[in-house]
Amino acid sequence: MKTKAISTVLIALLIILISCKTSKKTSESPGSYSAPAEQGFNPDSLKKIDAFIAKMMEDGKIPGAAVLVARNGKIVYHKALGFQDIEQSLKLDTNDIFRVASMTKPVVSVAIMQLHEKGLINLTDPVSKYIPSFANPQVLETYKKEDTTWTARAASSEITIHHLLTHTSGIGYSFTSRSLSPIYAKHSIPDLANPQDLTIESVTNRLGKLPLMFDPGSKYTYGLSVDVLGRVVEVASGMTLGEYIEKNIAGPLKMTDTKFFFDTDVSERLTTVYSVNPSTRKIVSSRETGMSQTVSYPVSGAKKYFSGGSGLCSTPHDYFIFGQAILNGGIYNGIRILKEETVALMTSDQLGELRWSDISTFGYGFTVERQRNADGSPGSIVNLGWAGAFNTWFTINPTDKVVAVIMTQVFFNPYEQELVTNFRRAISSSLVK
Repeated sequence: MKTKAISTVLIALLIILISCKTSKKTSESPGSYSAPAEQGFNPDSLKKIDAFIAKMMEDGKIPGAAVLVARNGKIVYHKALGFQDIEQSLKLDTNDIFRVASMTKPVVSVAIMQLHEKGLINLTDPVSKYIPSFANPQVLETYKKEDTTWTARAASSEITIHHLLTHTSGIGYSFTSRSLSPIYAKHSIPDLANPQDLTIESVTNRLGKLPLMFDPGSKYTYGLSVDVLGRVVEVASGMTLGEYIEKNIAGPLKMTDTKFFFDTDVSERLTTVYSVNPSTRKIVSSRETGMSQTVSYPVSGAKKYFSGGSGLCSTPHDYFIFGQAILNGGIYNGIRILKEETVALMTSDQLGELRWSDISTFGYGFTVERQRNADGSPGSIVNLGWAGAFNTWFTINPTDKVVAVIMTQVFFNPYEQELVTNFRRAISSSLVK
């Protein structure tokens, strides 16, 4: 081989090693991987993923990203590009750990449906059956900023498990309701997982006494509903939410890095959280913004607040396993976590007339998006998924048999839609129809 050819090969290998490091720990079976072409992908087109991630890094919009794409249960693309920590020059690894925030919600929704299968929970049950403070709910009418007092009227009905699963409970987030925000702050109701000495029992007990945004079942509003479901899991199962998920979902599926808190030292694998500076429009680390203590919950702090709406950490491979189990109708690698009919219920339209559009709605824990037929009518499901506040996103496409996950760590990233849109486009354009 000529010297020039050898040099070219060495440079190519170096680029691969830099952009996609060998994992510090690998739990994947070799049989779960496949050449892209064997699963109907154009290998060259998949390189568009590398390109747009590199461009967003160059523009200071993300520190890097870990990505996994699979079809027919076979992983065809699994890379980590960029940095786990820019300031410390730490390259991102495919096995690094990410705070997945609201991607906790689908997992907790599965926990609820497992308990439903066992007859321990009915979807029509009032939440007050499990958390008494939710009895006799009220709907907010007025709020006085001067003395933080408020008035409310009786709600038209009690909140049910169904309302919580579909975000039609009337319970909001501080960032989704200006009127509820000061009330939640006064009563120490956190939006996100945190390292404080709190429990979901104490928080949901307080939350149940506070007013709702609207009558249960009358509207869809994203909020703390799944945090409440986390407490329902605890009451119905007799375990903490962390124990329940480990015993019934993460443990059986061998999602070894999907946890609320870590007792062992995973500091070298825990990604740094960034946010976007509103002036420069570039990312800055949590150390610069003062967020480092707030987002330290997986490894430090009280380690007691099992936030059902935002508390889990995971890896792209772990979350692929979860997504593949859903795509398979509740089973992965011979381990069944849900009945097929239960998965069908979770991934069907549960909003009815409250749906977002004629092709997009919500099930139990997942958005349900359909492709549009030639005549404009809704067609096959092309996306069951959700995202997280720290800029993580996943999709399950039952039509194309694709599961895909992308993870970075930029808190409330204004460029999230750009990241997700480019990712989805790269996958769809790479499929050989």
